[in-house]
Amino acid sequence: GAVLGYSGDLEKTIKDPLKSALSKYKDDVTDNTTPEFAYKAAWNEVQKELKCCGVDGVKDWTVSGPDFHWDTAGVNKPEGCCMAKRDGTDISKDNLACRKSGDGADSQVYYFNGCYTIIKDEIEENQNLVVGVAIGVVAVMFLNMMFSFAMCTMVK
Repeated sequence: GAVLGYSGDLEKTIKDPLKSALSKYKDDVTDNTTPEFAYKAAWNEVQKELKCCGVDGVKDWTVSGPDFHWDTAGVNKPEGCCMAKRDGTDISKDNLACRKSGDGADSQVYYFNGCYTIIKDEIEENQNLVVGVAIGVVAVMFLNMMFSFAMCTMVK
């Protein structure tokens, strides 16, 4: 993560594959042996866990181009976007109002901000910790190498 953050190429490394995967989402797939079902399950789980919706925001699900094959008339986003409200209320069982909502990424009720933003923020927040751990590992490896050389020179 820290290497990606320092290289400044998060957009190409993370965002582009997310956009590609988003275009393969099909909401009406029920056969769990198909790749389309895997995309559906993965997107719903990621959005549920990160409390986000789409790559850049909820509007990713309403763009023209990909046909998401919504399973219910009137919905414009997947279930993963609508598992909880910002106030902590669990709505996973009754999320139809959320899935039909026209709110944008700045919604005060639902988590409609983009997953890429959340992933990027997590990487940036933990960047110094990862670099510190990496430096510590390198230091331990260097000391280990020095002790190995010392032990080799002591052997008669």
